Amino acid sequence: MSSLALDKVLAEKGIRRITDIKEKTLDVLLDYADIILEDDSLSQEELRNLKMLKLFFRIEEGDFQKNKKYPRVEAIIVRQLEKLYADNILEYQEELHQSELQGVFGLGHDEYMKIVNKVANEHMA
Repeated sequence: MSSLALDKVLAEKGIRRITDIKEKTLDVLLDYADIILEDDSLSQEELRNLKMLKLFFRIEEGDFQKNKKYPRVEAIIVRQLEKLYADNILEYQEELHQSELQGVFGLGHDEYMKIVNKVANEHMA
């Protein structure tokens, strides 16, 4: 679906701009992330779909925080990190997987490292 087609569908539903339903689109992206990460992996197709949803819904860096969705983002990242640290071995693919999630959710390095340090400290205790 093109951006123009999306605008047309939104107009038919009485929605002037996709930003008017930003909170719902963020929930859709987070729900999709929860579903695709249930199997503990992120395929290239799933990653592409996440990025397309983000682009399609015009989700920009900082939108998750502005719309108070950060706790859900953090929970998703924490779950993934806990699974990665379970065997005390962090492989390249797993590290890449986390980097991709960081990008999809628009987390800055400091924000991401805060979550990583929290999980790492819990596993070292």
